[in-house]
Amino acid sequence: MEQVVNKLPDLLRTLSRERLEALVLERTERDEGFALWLDARFAVLVADEASALLDPVPFRRRAEALFSSTGSGRHRHSWGERAGGIDQAALEQLIDEAEPFLAVGRGDHALTILKSVAAGLASMLAGKRRLG
Repeated sequence: MEQVVNKLPDLLRTLSRERLEALVLERTERDEGFALWLDARFAVLVADEASALLDPVPFRRRAEALFSSTGSGRHRHSWGERAGGIDQAALEQLIDEAEPFLAVGRGDHALTILKSVAAGLASMLAGKRRLG
């Protein structure tokens, strides 16, 4: 894996914008998790470029996908009986995305991410209570 990652910068420089776009779009069509991650990354870039607040919607979608029974995740790990089926590694990754914002004094961005995770968890727990 490391060999592939090390070669990527050189390979990416050889591709035209159109070919790179086609590769990314192909991957997003086949991998919901990647599409959701990419949407959240773009939200961060847009917020930084515009010096604006971070759009919570992409992060809420990622959290909802993690907490829903239809959320994608190749490496699901049970996270207790009440939250079975949650991809724990993906959840930790989403939460960890708040940390760099705290390090640079953007607590507003970090809070947006963490609120999205909390809202997704609350929604999942409410759904489980309704089901019994």
